[in-house]
Amino acid sequence: MNKLTKKYSMALAALLILLYHCWINVFRYGSVLGNIERFIVTSSFVGVDIFFFVSAYSLSTRPPEDYVSFILNRALKLMPLFIIAYALGTFLWFLPSLMIVYLIFPLVYNKCKQNPGISFMLLMLAWAVVTWLVLGVLKPEQDYGIFLFRIPVIILGAYAPYVSKSMLTTKKQRAVLGTLFLVFGTAVVYIWGYIERINVPFKGTFYLTCIPQLIGIMLLLGLIEKESKIINYFASMTLELYFVQMVTGNWLINNVYKLSGSRILTNLITLGVVILLSKAISLIGETINDTPKKIATNERG
Repeated sequence: MNKLTKKYSMALAALLILLYHCWINVFRYGSVLGNIERFIVTSSFVGVDIFFFVSAYSLSTRPPEDYVSFILNRALKLMPLFIIAYALGTFLWFLPSLMIVYLIFPLVYNKCKQNPGISFMLLMLAWAVVTWLVLGVLKPEQDYGIFLFRIPVIILGAYAPYVSKSMLTTKKQRAVLGTLFLVFGTAVVYIWGYIERINVPFKGTFYLTCIPQLIGIMLLLGLIEKESKIINYFASMTLELYFVQMVTGNWLINNVYKLSGSRILTNLITLGVVILLSKAISLIGETINDTPKKIATNERG
């Protein structure tokens, strides 16, 4: 996965998550367009899986870095958003879950990468046992399945580089393979992730249905070779988009719809406001992070 593929992946993840939380259905329920619209919106949960997959892939291919410094940098980026949202009454499960990945991943992966085949199977087995213990034995009141059933995607993302190295395929072969995975995966999501959600044995099991679709998406995105300013724009504020839509999305949708009475107008205004606020927060974060570097540069100068 090159930088361009990563940008397209992160932008797609951001847009899908935005669609999932901030889009109200426009077309009539039961109509052909209405069914297509509802399926697209409902299945957009794959955006979270794309983000986790890309994050794990990036972690497994990044150059060695001081663990403490790495964790501090990630905490400074994620936790302020989480704390602000929590203070406003919204629990952003995605941010602490991502922080857990950052905390545990380097320690576990460094031990496992020496023997990827066996370690992959052991990690998947460990995931199955932990998931069963948490959801089946402890039976918590909170729905931890929303994160636990994303762990296989994280593991797949971490080991994807090994598969990429062994798959000496042409672009045409990757295009065909990606299309097959996408079509088959979309059918799986439609049947078991949309019409009849798999919740046996545990609630949240349906999240696993998006894995074939996810593989197809990543294979096809890897074929893109053209840079895009719009894609760069969205890729630069994935976390901020998640934060803003979760904190303000419902409030914006309800109030804009009360004023406009139009579903289309409500969607356009809500998406526009969320995107602008997210970009503003992203720019503020960049300014804060760049300030110490500028000060250090001036002092050396």
